[in-house]
Amino acid sequence: LCMKKHFLTLFSFLLTVTLLFSQENKVISPESYDIKPFVKEGFVLDDLLFTAMGFGSTGDSLPFWMYRNTNGRVDAETNAAGLLRGGLSYYFSDKSYIEFGAGAIASNGNKNALRRDELYLSYVNPWLKVTLGSKTPFQEYQGLSVVAKNFLLSGNSRALPGLLFEAPEPLMLSKVIGVDWGVGHYELNDDRFAANTKVHYKRLGLVVSVNERSQFVGGIEHYAQWAGDSPEFGALPSSFNDFLKVVLALRSEQGGNIPGEELNSLGNHLGVYNFEYNFTPVSGRFSFYHQHPFEDGSGTALKNFPDGIWGFYFGPNTVDFDNFITGFLIEYVQTTDQSGDLNGSGSGGDYYFSNGIYRSGWTYYGNNIGLPFITPQNDEMPEQTNNRTRGINIGLTAANKNISYKLKTSFVQNFGTFAFPFDPIEKEVYTSLSTIYSMENYGSIGVQLGYDYSDQNKDTFGAGLTYTYSY
Repeated sequence: LCMKKHFLTLFSFLLTVTLLFSQENKVISPESYDIKPFVKEGFVLDDLLFTAMGFGSTGDSLPFWMYRNTNGRVDAETNAAGLLRGGLSYYFSDKSYIEFGAGAIASNGNKNALRRDELYLSYVNPWLKVTLGSKTPFQEYQGLSVVAKNFLLSGNSRALPGLLFEAPEPLMLSKVIGVDWGVGHYELNDDRFAANTKVHYKRLGLVVSVNERSQFVGGIEHYAQWAGDSPEFGALPSSFNDFLKVVLALRSEQGGNIPGEELNSLGNHLGVYNFEYNFTPVSGRFSFYHQHPFEDGSGTALKNFPDGIWGFYFGPNTVDFDNFITGFLIEYVQTTDQSGDLNGSGSGGDYYFSNGIYRSGWTYYGNNIGLPFITPQNDEMPEQTNNRTRGINIGLTAANKNISYKLKTSFVQNFGTFAFPFDPIEKEVYTSLSTIYSMENYGSIGVQLGYDYSDQNKDTFGAGLTYTYSY
């Protein structure tokens, strides 16, 4: 706990220093960031898109990868859905612009048949990006990863509403070293155990460019749930002083009838260490990466090693070469250690995505915000909760003229929790194959097939048909 306190205090200080001394010089990432080129002045219609979707399955729910990591647009029971979204930008100059995006989705599988998809306003210049509202996370690795490059923010739930300040690209402190940073505040406005829960966010990363082809990336991301109204403990600490304690991961002096707040850091803290090496020869981009989660001092001290995601991604050079294969990824995923079974009590040290005060856990509108292999906390039926899992994920993308393909297969073992272990261990395979045919000026048609195998439940086969028209 002490290590966590000092580590996050140092992290907050370094982040403040970075905000003050970051320069406009940039290091260009091998993979595009979620920004657009500065092309002209005035208004630009970025896109206007409509998608109609239809799904069916042989079971009570769709196969895993047909509804997971869809940003909450499709759920397990969806049969039909429609998405309408658009974006508009205004360029002040060749160095800055504002962007407005909005979208709505209607489906028959969600309690809210018509709901907000995205609604945001962003300001971007070469060294600062500010986003107000709800914007879906940028999908890296072509959507082949289980978490889209963030163990804690995978695109498995609807976009969180809030305010985010960040670097649009790593900011250069020298010709070799660049810094990435971000600070945000979010509001969880869904129906949850502790209503009106707030989320504090910050990140700090270091980019080392050895040469034009080699790049090392390391960083830390920190989320903390705090404040809100609990039906058991009443109004949770929410003053400005409480906010500062959350930012620095300090203990609460209030205590009272809230267990653990005097002993542990105020709020529910989650974090992840990110490590990546990029090598970009003329043939394409090779990425090796590791995402290491933590939720307490033992995790920050790496006592839950080797939990996290270990991955490799290859993106071929499709500009200078003709390639049928456009992307390949393989990942090993593990969340079984969690700093161990503490004193045989049936409790893991980190107990990922669960919390005794914020009992809805790390979820938004019922979906995990992070790794989708973890089943959300269920206090009424704890024996159904699963946060100890191990698996291998393989993904492949390809393209030929007007047709693109994506294959994604995950081999998973589910162990339940330390308190309620699965006996026997559940073994499952999630497979998805999708193809999109572009009709140029007439939109595109997509077909998706999904198949889930389980050694304890009935196998599920599903199919989906989509039509997308964009302007």
